[in-house]
Amino acid sequence: CRWVGQMSRKTVESYFAGELASGRVTFQEVDVQKPENRALAYKFKASGSQLFLNFVSGGTERIVEAQYVYPYVGNEARFTGLLRSVISSGLNGG
Repeated sequence: CRWVGQMSRKTVESYFAGELASGRVTFQEVDVQKPENRALAYKFKASGSQLFLNFVSGGTERIVEAQYVYPYVGNEARFTGLLRSVISSGLNGG
């Protein structure tokens, strides 16, 4: 859980710094067990340790659970490469 959060943040900050600065990309870590996060957890159908990507285009949200990265926990290069690719694709409409 912590490793995934750390590597996800590192990937976003390293490869999408411009998008972060412009607001095109945001990064949030959310504890779904906290009452104040209940609505967000419901929206994403989140429980426990999960990674979601939410691509918004023209006001339409496309929520993607990034479960395919979990086999690479502990392998920074593979995890980062896959996550980077998926984010890039999503930002380009894919």
